[in-house]
Amino acid sequence: MAEYEGLIELMNLILSRPTLPDKVELIGDSDLITMQMKRLYIVREEHLQRYHAEAKQLEEALLGRGCQPYYTYVPRDKNKAADAQANLAVEIAEQTRPRRPATPI
Repeated sequence: MAEYEGLIELMNLILSRPTLPDKVELIGDSDLITMQMKRLYIVREEHLQRYHAEAKQLEEALLGRGCQPYYTYVPRDKNKAADAQANLAVEIAEQTRPRRPATPI
């Protein structure tokens, strides 16, 4: 779930730019999510289907603006930079996400 959240935040960040490159490589440390985004694996887990659908919509938005995303899997222990970027994306998402009011107990 955190990996999808990081991917979604990154895609939104890319889409927020006024101009986009022709292609962008999205590197992740989750083989499962990389394969799901490449449509090589089916998203069977119900709790991931919403995230996958949102990421695919963002992928279509990138394509619609002439930017081809490529997905690359790199194991976490082989790419500390990807791990740090994923953690940063999740932190940014948590800080910018609207807070729900506390429910009295």
